[in-house]
Amino acid sequence: MSITNIIVNGGFETGSLLPWINFNATITTDFSHSGFYAARLLGGDLNSFITQFVPATPGESYEFLVSLAKVGTAPSPPISLTVAFYNDSFTFLGYGLITTIQTDRLPDVNDDTWLEIYQTTSVAPAGTVASH
Repeated sequence: MSITNIIVNGGFETGSLLPWINFNATITTDFSHSGFYAARLLGGDLNSFITQFVPATPGESYEFLVSLAKVGTAPSPPISLTVAFYNDSFTFLGYGLITTIQTDRLPDVNDDTWLEIYQTTSVAPAGTVASH
């Protein structure tokens, strides 16, 4: 079975967050896991997120891989990783993945270490046309 990457600009190598939908996030060349760029969630008093709508097919499950690290010695905040399924009216059909990373679980990127999360979603329900 081959794996097809359905995320556009998943490594942020265009030097832009497009087509990601984001809040309180930016692109940086300071800290990258591979390649030249990385997304940086700025945090602070505001939540941060990046998300992207991608096509999805009923009856399929999807592989999810993300590499995460914090900057500095302060504790990392809790992080939620989700994959949700939607129909052609963008009505929420259900979650395919919910993963929570507890406070202070991320390694410091200055040590060149990353927490890699690799999981498989549940099967997309009937009527699914998109996921994010």
